[in-house]
Amino acid sequence: MHNYIKDWIQPILDEGVGAIVLEQQRYRQNSAPAVFEHTIRVNSIEAMLWYALYESVHDRSIAMEPVSRKAVDRMWQSEFEQVHTPPESPTSAQRNRYKKAACVKLVDHWLDDEHKVHVSRPELKDAFRMEKKQDDMADCLLQAMTWYRWRQASLEYIQEYYDHVNG
Repeated sequence: MHNYIKDWIQPILDEGVGAIVLEQQRYRQNSAPAVFEHTIRVNSIEAMLWYALYESVHDRSIAMEPVSRKAVDRMWQSEFEQVHTPPESPTSAQRNRYKKAACVKLVDHWLDDEHKVHVSRPELKDAFRMEKKQDDMADCLLQAMTWYRWRQASLEYIQEYYDHVNG
């Protein structure tokens, strides 16, 4: 993990990143009382990643925050429905497939429209469109956009409160 951070993440941090956002892994599968072995493994890797990242940024002013997958989905649900029609009475598997397809379609729409996301390097758009795991890349962008919206809302709230108090 340390070598991965050193080789792949550290160069990005050296460019002046202001925040690191990680998808928080689930603790239990669909609210089941039992914790599956796979969940324990994934959460162990997540813990190692957090530790390695903290070690890498210890002397920098970089926010590190977890983002819940469910919260991200709730944030963009109305926009998912605008770009991809949800199935009626879906099974769990159908909901998962819908969410993946809707994420990809939404990000693809953003890349075409450039209203929410501006990409100054066209090769990055091409890389997304040629990627086999587009749903994972779309998830990353949606998580970053969600975090950004939350941060903006927090700053606006603080400013409104400050203006109200100092009237």
